[in-house]
Amino acid sequence: MRQAVGEAEPGYCYQCIKCTSGCPISRQLDGFNPHVFVAMAKMGFIDELINDKTIWACVWCMTCKERCPQDVSPMEVIRSLTQLAFERGIEPPTIGLKSQFGNIITTGFARDFTWVEGEREDIDDLPELPKPRLDKIKAMLKKTSLARWMEKEE
Repeated sequence: MRQAVGEAEPGYCYQCIKCTSGCPISRQLDGFNPHVFVAMAKMGFIDELINDKTIWACVWCMTCKERCPQDVSPMEVIRSLTQLAFERGIEPPTIGLKSQFGNIITTGFARDFTWVEGEREDIDDLPELPKPRLDKIKAMLKKTSLARWMEKEE
């Protein structure tokens, strides 16, 4: 089971649900519950998890990792599950993902952060986002099958 969930240690999770309560995706998508994914991985339900389309909704924001008192990192569990799914030929649903990957290729970010400007008047001194190295991102993506997947017809 350890190989299937990467470096994360789902066995340490005691289901405090801090990961899910802070997850921006779980607030938007019913059925996206990082603590449940960790519990299922812990119990060995890897095939069920990699066939669950909701695992692909994770935006890898690391909120769950930061909130976990046991240092479990549900994001690492989910990332490893999506990698395993991809290796087994299970492709992610294309709804929203192609635009998200397209945004990564053109801007370096999965999401457009410009909407934040002017929305948070209570915070005047937000740090500038780091400038992504698009050349490195594109070189890395060339080594994957992502380009072929993005060119597929829906």
